[in-house]
Order: sequence, then structure tokens, then C-alpha cells
Amino acid sequence: MKNAITNLAREHDDPFITTGFVAAENFHRNFFHDHMERYEMAAERPAVQQFIARLLALLDEAGGDAAMY
Repeated sequence: MKNAITNLAREHDDPFITTGFVAAENFHRNFFHDHMERYEMAAERPAVQQFIARLLALLDEAGGDAAMY
């Protein structure tokens, strides 16, 4: 998945895709290990929301259907 994100970021010349993925990955890891402090979650939440919005926009541009995912 990391390679796919790196390639996607390069293809769209958008380094935020990688940054947003890292933030989302931190939340995923936190789900299992509960290592994030509340202030960290509050600080990274907007990046994750923007990351998801960016991926959905890319999917829409490509003619995909986000509803099926």
C-alpha cells in the first residue's frame, strides 16, 4: 500500500498524499496500540480528513464510484 501511495503522489505531483497517508496510518496503528495522545489525534485529524477527501476526488476524477468501496 505504501508503494501505491508513493506512486500516486508522484503521478499527481502531490506530496500531501504521502503525508496524509502517514497520518491515517498513525490512526490505524493507534486503534490497535492506543499510543496517541488526544492532542496528537486532534492535530492529525484534519490531515486524515483532507487525505480521504483527496483520494475520493481522485477516484471521482478517474470515473470511479466511491459508493462501491
